[in-house]
Amino acid sequence: MVLRKAAVEADLADLATKFTEDSRNLRARRFELNAISREMEKMQTLGRDKATRLSDTYGHLILSKVALEVELNELLDRVTPEHPDVKKKKAELTALKREIDNILE
Repeated sequence: MVLRKAAVEADLADLATKFTEDSRNLRARRFELNAISREMEKMQTLGRDKATRLSDTYGHLILSKVALEVELNELLDRVTPEHPDVKKKKAELTALKREIDNILE
């Protein structure tokens, strides 16, 4: 997750030199960076012994969750919340969150 955060920060710095603040690409990268940061903060609140037991699989699930959140956010920029694709992404995100919560129990 740290590697992905560093990559997104680098992309964001590069995009900031090429696009305006209202650019869709720039907004998407900011959203992704915020989502990753939020997930990292959640992991820090788990406690050291629980966090050390988390596997690479858990990290991949979190990155998949962030990717789904980014896709959903970008989709909502283009279509209404009632659109079938939005409903599908929301269902995928809900299922993934449920699986992540099951791992933490």
